[in-house]
Amino acid sequence: MIRLRSCDLSPKGQEILQFFQTRVVGQEPAINKIARAMEIAEAGFGRKNRPLLSLLFLGPSGVGKSLIPSILAEFRFKNRSAYTRLNCPDFVESHAIATAQGSPPGYAGFLDTDHHDEEEIWQNSYPLLSQWNIDKHEFNYLYRDSLNGLERKMGEMVDQLELARAAAREIKKTKGKDGDDYKKALQIIRDLKKNVEEIKDEMVIYHPQLQSYQSIVTFDEIEKGSIELRNIFLSIAESGTLDLKDGQTTRFYNSTIFCTSNTGSEQITKMLSGKGFGFYKEIETDDLDPQLYEQIQKTAMAEAEKFFTAEFLNRFDAVIVFAPLFRKHFEKIFDLEFNYLLNDLRDASFPLAIEVTREVKDYVIDQATKKPEYGARELKRKLEQNIREPLAILKNAGQIAKDDKVTINLEDGKPVFYKDSGSVATTADIK
Repeated sequence: MIRLRSCDLSPKGQEILQFFQTRVVGQEPAINKIARAMEIAEAGFGRKNRPLLSLLFLGPSGVGKSLIPSILAEFRFKNRSAYTRLNCPDFVESHAIATAQGSPPGYAGFLDTDHHDEEEIWQNSYPLLSQWNIDKHEFNYLYRDSLNGLERKMGEMVDQLELARAAAREIKKTKGKDGDDYKKALQIIRDLKKNVEEIKDEMVIYHPQLQSYQSIVTFDEIEKGSIELRNIFLSIAESGTLDLKDGQTTRFYNSTIFCTSNTGSEQITKMLSGKGFGFYKEIETDDLDPQLYEQIQKTAMAEAEKFFTAEFLNRFDAVIVFAPLFRKHFEKIFDLEFNYLLNDLRDASFPLAIEVTREVKDYVIDQATKKPEYGARELKRKLEQNIREPLAILKNAGQIAKDDKVTINLEDGKPVFYKDSGSVATTADIK
């Protein structure tokens, strides 16, 4: 017998973990658990006729719970928006469920499959939990370019076919249909028709109903949605399917399901008052004690058990509690968000070399932590207010041009912008 080497994570699991570590700040215990849970999904060892993975995220607001699905979408499909998100506060009223599950016959929004073109039915993104709507993200990632190419080729062939038919009609009119010219024209038409049918057959291969695509579905702030919405999740988690109101069935066998909840965040905030930073005031260690994190987990789970039924909580493969953030985490989040800003400028064809002084960075972080209950989201807002918005105004006013070098200093308690148009660069230093 050969003894197998034990390891915490496989190479694939390590790749997932490292990808998350560079994008999610201050949540090492959480992302380690996520990476381990993803091992089951990657190996295909999940329970039969169930989603690949179902995870519940608990913890305070603004610590990264809602960020995880977008990071996984970026990892899988190279696009942070490539997932299906249900903002559960939008589903407080029971009639709003039709947006997610569709409408029954006779009600507004019902799609009658007997009276609609197949392509319209296939591409229809209503309701949110339709098969096409959850599958379209991987479909677009894998095949959209190929399908677009085939569609262009099909259009060219159809145009050629119309020209060939017109030429054949003209030959028949002027030379009659018994000559070689007309026979050759008919053969060209037959060849073009054959080419069109071959392209159609190739396009059918990409039809979502003929393949099983991976998907990511998020129920964000699920505690704020209606009971009926939680029942939808129970159906998906239990059987891996959901019967829509129009009679169609959506399969979630290759889906990763995330639910987020702020249940217990108020109790955690009270418990940790004076022991943290970001939500709480700074301490010397600027870190989270393992015993303190264990208390946070117990508090979050106790409140979740009060709010949710045991049936609901038992449907998850894992319940993961996110930790509060500290000063060092806000430093890293500032750097990440600032780099996203630089990327946005490049995408807008307006690259700038921006140098932000240490004083400006501290100023923005200090401004953000005046409202600790908003967490890292407030830091993003302050970055917008103090850097992105002034840059947009300076551009619109004609004071800066692309490839300018811009320096941001702190003067009289406010950020002040300078430029050196003689220096051309494409990167920025954060000091």
